[in-house]
Amino acid sequence: MNFSGNIIDEMIPKSYQEFLNSVKNNYDRLSSFYDTISSGTEKRITNKAIEKLEISENSNLLDIGCGTGRGLIELRVKHPNAKNIVGIDISLGMCRKATAMINQLELYSNPFVCQADAIFTPFTSEIFDLVFMSFAFELFPDAYYEPLCREIWRLLKPSGTFLVINIAENRKINLISNGYLWAHKHYPQLIDCRPINSPKILENHGFRITDTDKSSLWSIPITSVFAEKQI
Repeated sequence: MNFSGNIIDEMIPKSYQEFLNSVKNNYDRLSSFYDTISSGTEKRITNKAIEKLEISENSNLLDIGCGTGRGLIELRVKHPNAKNIVGIDISLGMCRKATAMINQLELYSNPFVCQADAIFTPFTSEIFDLVFMSFAFELFPDAYYEPLCREIWRLLKPSGTFLVINIAENRKINLISNGYLWAHKHYPQLIDCRPINSPKILENHGFRITDTDKSSLWSIPITSVFAEKQI
């Protein structure tokens, strides 16, 4: 399968801008204390997945939905030979937090962070060896996976890797899972991630699954999916 072209407006429902504004405003509000409520739990899983990556020298890496920059920093620490590490986030508040953290650690311009939309990125085609999304892929409603995957396909080099970490669907619903689903339904601005079947979504949009890791947060199943761009 080959996704080509950069004009995909006709595929995106008119409500996309409304969705984008909602995510932006929500994470602008959360940016000042996001690490306090999430970094201790998400960090372990994110770091484990990053450590498994095989990154060659002079690679270009992109973190979509980079948040406060912890994934970017881990990419730099675990893979110091990468040429360029770039993070994008729709939330300006998150971008500012990430930039401040990078500067505090004296990493300065690499990683680099900018505000951008995941479906309309400012990058040229086939420039990245890795596209990474940690607890961000499941924020997108089903209607937007087609254009999102199409854009990621465009950005990746041939045989490039797409790594997705997300809350997984759970057939064995327990008390904690039930509680999380209830909170997501009633407080979506605070509990905005939802369980999804990311391997199926990626396979449906032209990616080949090369590896998966299963873990959990408070008994909520998490999947790390390593996928390859198929030509």
